Amino acid sequence: MPASMKTGDSDSWIVWAIVETVATCMADMMAAVARLGKRRSEAMLSWTVDEAAGVIELVVDGAITRAYYEKLVPVLDAQIAKHGTLRVVETVRKIGPIDWSLWWQDLKWAVQHRNSLARCAVVTDHGWIGPITRASAALFSGEMRVFSESQAVAAKAWVREG
Repeated sequence: MPASMKTGDSDSWIVWAIVETVATCMADMMAAVARLGKRRSEAMLSWTVDEAAGVIELVVDGAITRAYYEKLVPVLDAQIAKHGTLRVVETVRKIGPIDWSLWWQDLKWAVQHRNSLARCAVVTDHGWIGPITRASAALFSGEMRVFSESQAVAAKAWVREG
């Protein structure tokens, strides 16, 4: 922990603990993805937007490339501009290699928009994604929940109801 946080400020300690936990989980995940990345993986990040409901449904099913990411960010920004917040259903089927430079870029975007998330449902059967999602939820003002793929319909309903 940085010396500047050893002042006894409990809020600083909590934030530092959350950041450290998320960073450790992300490092472990990136190492696992790097091992998986030795195999060729098709890039796949797709989304649909329900303009009326203000809901974006993302599907991660392979590698996340800079090209896909740079197409998605303006869509997210447009939803924030139109609705004031984001409502997201993110289905994670398979994670392939992720462009390393995107981790930092995505973290900066998330911090800038941490108060723009209303609800996010992460739908996956990958058990290790749940703890990362729950740890990162503390950094956002909105609600985040993890659902199994068999609960996809419930996840979509939960995002829309809040």
